[in-house]
Amino acid sequence: MWFNVLLLLSFIIFPSLQFEFRHHDNNDMVQVFEDVNTKCPNITRIYTLSETSVNGLPLYLIEFSTRPGQHEISRKDARSSPIKLEKRSAAEYSYLSCIFSLFIFDMIAISLR
Repeated sequence: MWFNVLLLLSFIIFPSLQFEFRHHDNNDMVQVFEDVNTKCPNITRIYTLSETSVNGLPLYLIEFSTRPGQHEISRKDARSSPIKLEKRSAAEYSYLSCIFSLFIFDMIAISLR
């Protein structure tokens, strides 16, 4: 609830800030991933797949998690069973605050295709 309110307020307070939609090549994406990882090292991990793209370029991924690099078995999907805000752990607060700052204040746009 509070996250939604803060999100709405950020768009009201900063109306002149707009997303810049443009194509990012492989080098741009690596730089964005590294910037995000530098800002939030406790909740992100960058790695490459063992396979390459059809052009032979490495495929980079960024993982967002309260425990990056550790597979969490049978953790329920947050959309299907929401956790009340007061029951969140310190790691989850850190995770949420970092994600909020990345997407709201730095205006990083992720395009899902």
